[in-house]
Amino acid sequence: MHSESTAETNMITGMIITFFADTYATIRDYDYDDDDDDDRKRGDQNMIRQSRQTMMMRKKKDG
Repeated sequence: MHSESTAETNMITGMIITFFADTYATIRDYDYDDDDDDDRKRGDQNMIRQSRQTMMMRKKKDG
């Protein structure tokens, strides 16, 4: 019983973190014709994509 609630808490925490990461990335993506940070942006997007995949795998494992 206890481990189930822990998994649920972890999932909710992960969803909140993912939401804030997405929001932060969206804000960062809105740059004013500044092309020299494209690599950094691409890196951020890859990181977010990875964290999303990790979340999905966790959900499948927990569910």
